[in-house]
Amino acid sequence: MRFATVAILGAGLLLSGTAAANAAGNPVSGVVDVPSVVTIAPGQSGVVPWTVKNTSGNGYGSGGAGDTVVFTAPGNATFPAQASVPAQYSADNGSTWGLSNIVVSGCAVSNAGHTLTCAATYNSLGWSPGILERFNPTVTVDPAAPAGVTLGAGNGVFHYSPAGFAATDITASLNINTPARVSGVVDVPSAVTIAPGQSGVVPWTVKNTSGNGYGSGGAGDTVVFTAPGNATFPAQASVPAQYSADNGSTWGLSNIVVSGCAVSNAGHTLTCAATYNSLGWSPGILERFNPTVTVDPAAPAGVTLGAGNGVFHYSPAGFAATDITASLNINTPATANTGTPASPAPANPAPSAGSASPVSASVNPHAGDMESLAYTGAGGVGPVAIWAGIALLAGIAIAFMAARRGKRHGSE
Repeated sequence: MRFATVAILGAGLLLSGTAAANAAGNPVSGVVDVPSVVTIAPGQSGVVPWTVKNTSGNGYGSGGAGDTVVFTAPGNATFPAQASVPAQYSADNGSTWGLSNIVVSGCAVSNAGHTLTCAATYNSLGWSPGILERFNPTVTVDPAAPAGVTLGAGNGVFHYSPAGFAATDITASLNINTPARVSGVVDVPSAVTIAPGQSGVVPWTVKNTSGNGYGSGGAGDTVVFTAPGNATFPAQASVPAQYSADNGSTWGLSNIVVSGCAVSNAGHTLTCAATYNSLGWSPGILERFNPTVTVDPAAPAGVTLGAGNGVFHYSPAGFAATDITASLNINTPATANTGTPASPAPANPAPSAGSASPVSASVNPHAGDMESLAYTGAGGVGPVAIWAGIALLAGIAIAFMAARRGKRHGSE
């Protein structure tokens, strides 16, 4: 009923009829709060509607000079600077909205951000019965606001003075809930073995054990890794991220991207940005980040190093930003007991074509005593076998010659 000639003429006729009835200056009545609640996470900003409905039988028109709208922020929230506040109307009880002929502008923030004061002017307003009017200030929730609560109610007071009525203060609410924090994402610890002086990947793994699906986080999300004791992070521009839908049996590329990494604190801290490729983190899904860690050369052997961790600052839509902490775990191997080194053995003959690779000493516990058998394969004959064959042939020759002499001597 805005911007239509018929609607404006109708409103004008209605107003001319009511002006005489309200010559005594009765206040505007029947304009009631239509409360709604929006969810805004701590540290975030959003539009918080102030909505009223004309439930009277009167049509109200444009107000006069000096009309104002004064908003008071809900608890744990403030107004950022804004020059104007969008205003809308609805003729179908809020199903659709159009641009209102009430103009809320010239706004100024005061009272440490808790108050927003604006002028109200008009473009030929004809506020018929049943019409809703809505003002849409932007509100910022304090970063330290509690999660999962309804903040103390704010409000707006519209000082309105349409022709034929006494100036009236119309009050309606501004309502904000804060979302619950991400919950049910738990550490899935694992330990890797890295020798002193060596580097390796140390997984940071968590599982969504909740019934909630979590999506992509917002700008400013981070992952901050702290190295285990006796270890540091080498320079690395990014950290590979993976997911598993089968409890860790197989892994694919995650839609969480951990990049823009920087090492600080003498190598003990690795700070990365977390961005997203349309993340849909369903219940039961594991996410794994894989930073590279270097164990100090002087680290003790055969111990579990002091636990490190990673803190994922995560802010998916519909939930308060949450710090998810999980462990980075490293064991160092025990010092090997090698015993007294064996004396060097004669060089092995080169393996013939088709022979196998050298057998590792760890595979054959007697390798130090059997070095001549280290190579096996087609045609591989060791020196012991050769000398044994020569001795056998010599023995046969000597026995044959002795037999012949005996036979000869017997015949003589």
